[in-house]
Amino acid sequence: MAPDCVAVGSGSVGVSLQLLQAVVRRGDTVAYAWRTFDAYPLLAEMVGARPAPVPLLPDGRQDLAALLAVLGPRTRVVVRCRPSTAGEGPGTSCQTSTDGNCI
Repeated sequence: MAPDCVAVGSGSVGVSLQLLQAVVRRGDTVAYAWRTFDAYPLLAEMVGARPAPVPLLPDGRQDLAALLAVLGPRTRVVVRCRPSTAGEGPGTSCQTSTDGNCI
């Protein structure tokens, strides 16, 4: 991996905050699936962004269509993550795109 592709920080929250501080301006939108990682709404607010939580599907997967539907001209970040629940299987983080690939 190239050195310029590595971010160093104090854990995932610290690195996430650094990323948001680098790309988000006050009033921009940060979209994310909810409920996943509890820090996302807090981090968005810390950088002055408008949080845009998108509810998970009933089976716990992220609703990619709903996530895309909240995008707007002020959306700067869309978080696509694996929920942070310990012991979950790989099926909860893999969704099939329209071309059949796992995303």
